[in-house]
Amino acid sequence: MLALWLIATLTQGLQVSAEADRDRLSVGDAVTYTVRAVVAADVAVRITLPAFDGFTLIGRAEHRESLGGAGDTEVYVVELRLRAQRPGLWRLGPLRVEQGMSQGLAPEVEVSVEGGGGPTLPQVGPRVMRQLERAPTPKPGDVAVSLLVSADTALVGEQVDVITVAWFPRELLGRLRRPPTIRPPSVDGVYSAVQPSAAGVAISRVVGGVFYDLYVAHQIVFPVDEGTVQIPGAGLAFSVPSGRQYFSDEKSFQLTSEPRTLVVRPLPGGGPGPLARELSLAWELLPEPARAGDPIPVFLVLSGYGNSALWQTPVVRWPEGSRGYADAPEDRPRITAGRVGGTRRYRFAVIADSAGTLVLPDVWYRYFDPDQGTWREALARSVVVPVQPAPPVTRPRSTLPVLEAEPWSLPQLTPPLTLLIGLLLAGPPALWAMALRRRRGRVAGPSARSTVVGSARLEGLVRALVPDPEERRADRLPFALREVGLGVRLSDEAARVYHLLATVRFDPAEPEAPNRLEAEAELVLRAWPRRAGRATLVVLTTLSLMTAVARAQELVVPVRESVETASARTWYQRGAGAFAAGQEARAAAAWLVAHRLAPRSPEVNEAWRRVSLLSADLQRAGRVVPATPVELLLLGALCWAGGWLALIARRRRVAVFAIGTGLALLLAAAALGRAYARPLGVVARAAVLRQAPHGLAEETGRAEELTVVAIVAERAGWWLVRTESGLQGWMPDGALAEVRGLDFGP
Repeated sequence: MLALWLIATLTQGLQVSAEADRDRLSVGDAVTYTVRAVVAADVAVRITLPAFDGFTLIGRAEHRESLGGAGDTEVYVVELRLRAQRPGLWRLGPLRVEQGMSQGLAPEVEVSVEGGGGPTLPQVGPRVMRQLERAPTPKPGDVAVSLLVSADTALVGEQVDVITVAWFPRELLGRLRRPPTIRPPSVDGVYSAVQPSAAGVAISRVVGGVFYDLYVAHQIVFPVDEGTVQIPGAGLAFSVPSGRQYFSDEKSFQLTSEPRTLVVRPLPGGGPGPLARELSLAWELLPEPARAGDPIPVFLVLSGYGNSALWQTPVVRWPEGSRGYADAPEDRPRITAGRVGGTRRYRFAVIADSAGTLVLPDVWYRYFDPDQGTWREALARSVVVPVQPAPPVTRPRSTLPVLEAEPWSLPQLTPPLTLLIGLLLAGPPALWAMALRRRRGRVAGPSARSTVVGSARLEGLVRALVPDPEERRADRLPFALREVGLGVRLSDEAARVYHLLATVRFDPAEPEAPNRLEAEAELVLRAWPRRAGRATLVVLTTLSLMTAVARAQELVVPVRESVETASARTWYQRGAGAFAAGQEARAAAAWLVAHRLAPRSPEVNEAWRRVSLLSADLQRAGRVVPATPVELLLLGALCWAGGWLALIARRRRVAVFAIGTGLALLLAAAALGRAYARPLGVVARAAVLRQAPHGLAEETGRAEELTVVAIVAERAGWWLVRTESGLQGWMPDGALAEVRGLDFGP
């Protein structure tokens, strides 16, 4: 009976069913369209997909299921994941299933899509949609990836859209078992804004009668320096099944677009100030009453379009009889119609000396508007704040001076400073090697008293100069010898003799070959610079030292919060406002950062002395050298260079002392930089340490107020800390004031 049923099935058609996991959804939602067909076991099945109008195929899976106890038949299952693109009443199908001479059509399934009033679902903003309209189209039927840039030239701080577009024929996209992988370019030298949208199908096009689905990845960048920014090509990777079976092999493809170049022009004269559009500035006050002697929290709110992270703090001239201390700004970015904008709230702690009225002054903020092509000013109008008499004194505090200017120090490596240090580290040793070569000249030949034959000496020299076995291969060795300072002719001859020595030394067919090659090795050694090995060793050692110092500067903090992170004045003012409010832990955390950035500033040192008297832990944490890691690095490079110059002048004792001192300073700079990068925290209130980040976990100890702890890890609302005594545990976020780890790199 089973055989008769199977014959009837193969001649009359396959039994095919279809269903959707939902019949009503919104634009942007996904639906799973499942097709099941009863087929003969171990026989290839061919699937033909329809054009899913109103939907985009985002996933596909196929597998076989057993049909009860019948071993000659199976159920072939096809699952298609579709995303709704347009509203309306749509029919999914019909999907064609073929096996041998039999075929079947899956019944259509109706799905209602609700949503916006547009014809498509744009996953990107209108700015990107306009760029897509001018995107170059591929040849009909081909897959392509292209890179679009909203402008070839831009001003410093201006928004630039970088768009990666992948073109896929719909028929080919339906055959893929997994979505393609888009690799947007990684652009250096710009500030990248966070994007809310991910890569996906944005629109569909018809090119030469072929339906295309466009995958789009959108990046927003802001150039921060004038010059030329190289944008590397975008990548696309996908795999196409070689057959119709689900488990058939796949062939991988990778495409790369052409790179682009962005020319960045400086802002015209009339600044300083950032590039922005439609900026507005206003004072914002809290409803709490203000009292004389207490910190009064006030805010300056700057709103508009542009990169708020690049907006500097407005300059406020506080009225006589009051002092203002800036705190950390708060950013609230947003994207409107494809344009990046937002709000930045600058918090100040203002202290009035006496009761009466506090007049917050007019504040002007200058910025360049590229739409108008002129410099403009945003104005925050003056506000009057009533100040009540001071409350009874319970915890008297002395007045802290306002830090008017930035203390002098070298808190960070800048590109010119990095270049100078590199020249100091590599230049003098190279000059010494050249001078030594001129003094010693070239050897006339191998020493008559040498007990080492010429072939062994040649092999030893080559291995010393090119230690990597891969670089000593026949096709690479001549180039490797040229890189260490040998001439082209000598490099080629030395590489040839070196490899002949390794191949014919033990060849019985040529018993005289070793003697002949010995003579050739002697000729090579006669032309070999006597001190080439030593000179090369000095240069390589210097380059290795530069690399080690550069890596030591790659500290824990990968991205700066803003341009104010390395400002000792900003951290000093944050601490002063917290100290005036009675928040000693927060003040200590801010002043410790300022102390490390400007260790010689009298105002910063005095502020740190006041707060460090409250805790022995703070006194230990505040023991800093009177120089930043960058200053030690520069001083070490100067000593290193001076030592090599003394060696050229044959002042050996001075050279040994200077080079040793330079090495010690360079190592001290690397060690100090790593120490400053370690995240620390100051306990704001006595807290219980727990084994896990929740309030019911077992206690492991207790941390007292103003204890300095090392931050090991972070969870939502919790810190994993370790005390100096080795006690470790989790404490709530509000009980700790974080000491910002510093990045002294460029």
